[in-house]
Amino acid sequence: GNLNAYHAGPCAAPREPPAFEPLAVGELTAYVSKTAVVDAGTCRLAVGDAEAAASLRGGWTTQRHFAVPTTDLPVKDDPKILKWFNAALKNSVFPAVGRLYGVRPERLRVVDAFVVKYDSSRRFLPIHTDQAELSITLPLNDRREYRGGGTYFLEADAALNGDAGSLVVFPGCLSHAAAPTTSGVRYVAVAFLYEERGEDEDSDLSRRLAAVDARLE
Repeated sequence: GNLNAYHAGPCAAPREPPAFEPLAVGELTAYVSKTAVVDAGTCRLAVGDAEAAASLRGGWTTQRHFAVPTTDLPVKDDPKILKWFNAALKNSVFPAVGRLYGVRPERLRVVDAFVVKYDSSRRFLPIHTDQAELSITLPLNDRREYRGGGTYFLEADAALNGDAGSLVVFPGCLSHAAAPTTSGVRYVAVAFLYEERGEDEDSDLSRRLAAVDARLE
């Protein structure tokens, strides 16, 4: 299953935590890193691996997500991409996300992860929310290779984006969209996360998010 495919457990402690820029979205906060969190060169290699894997499968998938269909490739379906992605989770992504939202990195889990391609056949995604406590978008190529793009947050009327290896992180309950990529091709890795906890244990993260949801209703 998905849960068994992705890294879970002890994570690396980065010597120098990456800096992030916050964006207030209502009472919650989204973040974009100021520099690469994942090595940009490995992100570009992942693009080549994704295109190769898609061509072997007869094309990118377009029907996996019923409500908001993306042109994508599940990370767990390609061994090379999965190995790269799990190393990124362990060494940099989970530690960064945990620091931003006050969650122990070793308790973070991936529900689903996929490489998304935006081009003339599918330029954007409509406003939606994710079935995840936290969502991440990891750009795989640089902004100079396309125009537009980014994760647009409805309540803030602003989009967050970055070059290859940067990271956008936000609570999945926020209404957001993929801003139109008007020319070129944009590649991102997307993952839906939650915090693992015991049956009798409440999650600090879910409790904080639920408290905000209750105030918004």
